[in-house]
Amino acid sequence: MHPNSRNFEEDEQFSQMQALRRSTVHLLSETIQGVTATATGVQYQQSWLCILCNVKHLQRRHVCISRLERPQNWGENCCEVRYVILILAPLKMKSTKTAMELGRTFATLFSDISFRQKLLETKTQEEFKEALVFQRHQLTATNQQPTALGKEETDPRSHKPLKCKDFFKAGRGIYEDLCRRLPFYPSDFTDGIVGSNKTLLKYMTTAIFLYIAILLPAIAFGSLNDESTRGEIDVRKTIIGQSIGGVIYSLFAGSPLVIPLTTAPLAIFISVIRGICDDYNLDFPAFYACIGLWNCLFLILGGIFNVSLLMKLFK
Repeated sequence: MHPNSRNFEEDEQFSQMQALRRSTVHLLSETIQGVTATATGVQYQQSWLCILCNVKHLQRRHVCISRLERPQNWGENCCEVRYVILILAPLKMKSTKTAMELGRTFATLFSDISFRQKLLETKTQEEFKEALVFQRHQLTATNQQPTALGKEETDPRSHKPLKCKDFFKAGRGIYEDLCRRLPFYPSDFTDGIVGSNKTLLKYMTTAIFLYIAILLPAIAFGSLNDESTRGEIDVRKTIIGQSIGGVIYSLFAGSPLVIPLTTAPLAIFISVIRGICDDYNLDFPAFYACIGLWNCLFLILGGIFNVSLLMKLFK
């Protein structure tokens, strides 16, 4: 056989194998890769690649991070891949927990070249995980807005040790709570109704569910109060009082997600107050109103003198 014909057959076999490989290779449809924009164009970060995959039968998310022994060619713009992040997620997930959102989180971590260098220096899986956790804390601390000087003293989220003078700055905590809360106050009433994230069906079903969940205990404990107070506090007064309190609380409270409703301990407390009034021949409505006024006074004093800061001692 002539040498040239042999080389021609080998080249033809090689071309057929390459064509066969191209027909069987599946391209990655969903990936995340770092990109740096420069004056001359766009440069890809080719040392890492995040692969996203949605699996129908999965129940929870899985993340696998692999550090390759040597850089590998994973296709166009991925010629020197050293880290591969594989994210598997169920097909139906909340918009904040999808594979894409989780991939963005890990892409943010691996976009730092110094962090990737630290991962190269790790020797064990534990060191690798510790480096990931440390980088996450670093990014969290960087993204947090610095607390303004003077506000840190009465901010319950600060880690500053408590001092006696923190409780004698009358009204400082209320003022700072208002300053922190006012920018988000309108969204408490408009989220779910206006904007691009409208969920009117979920909004209405939640409102109906809460209406029933609050009304039924009010009727049940209202009838119990009617019996224990001999008609002084009946079902109608219980519903009216709870409606007024709920509206005022939702308008002025800093936590609108808290749901105020009548409970069993409150019904027992009313029964005890009725017994005290019977023993000492006291007017029940006046005595019960005085108890409410004293509670208001204690709450106002607690708000003025920042007593809520004591909760930092029980963390």
